[in-house]
Amino acid sequence: VDVTASNVALLIPTARLLVVVRDPTDRAYSHYWHFGEGCGVPLPKLDPACFHKTVAAQIRDLRRCEAAARSKGILGDVDSCAWGTRSGPNAWKLSSRVVSLGLYAPFLERSWLRHFSTESICVVALEQFGNDLDGLSAGTSQRLTREMAFVERCLGIIPKGGAAYSISPGDTNRRGTLAPKMLDVTRFLLDSFYAPYNARLRSMAVMSHVIHTHTTPPRWLLV
Repeated sequence: VDVTASNVALLIPTARLLVVVRDPTDRAYSHYWHFGEGCGVPLPKLDPACFHKTVAAQIRDLRRCEAAARSKGILGDVDSCAWGTRSGPNAWKLSSRVVSLGLYAPFLERSWLRHFSTESICVVALEQFGNDLDGLSAGTSQRLTREMAFVERCLGIIPKGGAAYSISPGDTNRRGTLAPKMLDVTRFLLDSFYAPYNARLRSMAVMSHVIHTHTTPPRWLLV
């Protein structure tokens, strides 16, 4: 299990933490495009079929790990499968963790919430800042201002005095290559795998802002 949370608690016991979550299926595709290794010939990285092959293999490995843990009864630790077998400062960007890093609940429950109270952890969903950041619309500015007001309150930051947040075109992150659309069968595979973990996350007290503050929480938390 990662020792980051315990180290932070030891050095800064009064820290207040901001956790930003997003649809784990979309996060997995982003991780793949940043750190994935591709499949070689005849499936180059640009081929969505390569992403499908990658996640199918990782889901298969995770399910085997979970089954092995359950077979040990009370000595089994299913959540340990989320961490994988490698650690260190660069473990988060390993190509082998395309899928496992989207299992948010184990990381919060088994790591951060063991060392920090619910009140010390502020969780926001990326989708609630607005999905149209490139559009720079008034609605985006309103959502951004609303979410940042929550972040300020939760973290104990002195507010900006009612000033609205805005995004300029130069603030958006743009990569040179646009990823092709994920295959529908891949999205279904990932959505199905993540569903019980998303439900577990949804039930946690630290998710109250994401679930109860908005009329429509992100779709992936409602499935």
